[in-house]
Amino acid sequence: YPGIANDHPEFSDYSAECGLYLDARSKEENQEWEAAFDAYQSYVQSYPSGIMFDEVNEHLANVMVSQAEQLAEKHEWSGAADLCQEAVKIAPENIAVLGQFGWYLSRSNRYAEAIKIYEQLSKLEPKLAKWPYMAGYQYYDQKQYKEEAVFQD
Repeated sequence: YPGIANDHPEFSDYSAECGLYLDARSKEENQEWEAAFDAYQSYVQSYPSGIMFDEVNEHLANVMVSQAEQLAEKHEWSGAADLCQEAVKIAPENIAVLGQFGWYLSRSNRYAEAIKIYEQLSKLEPKLAKWPYMAGYQYYDQKQYKEEAVFQD
């Protein structure tokens, strides 16, 4: 369709938007976390009303969790938790992001915060026993056995 971009300039915008999205996805698939993060951030800044904005935010949050996993591999639990906290701001109901956030909070001995995250996850997935178990484990880890029993009821 030669000349379509001249007749409909919005198509060139969509083309650029899709190109940026595909570039970010390619970097994510290749596990180039920093480059993917930068590309998704560029999309968010360039297209705040973009057609893929919500999907891009989910991917951006997942990339941030992947970056947090790199910190966790070095036992930098607090840094991993902080990075996940930023990811939660972007995708507040992303189960995978919240789950990793809770785990890193727990590993960095931030039990009260971890309990809140696991309680939130219990509400998002009420039939899954994992989240009440994880919340109860935070009490157990602190040797607060009575609280653990109350939470599990």
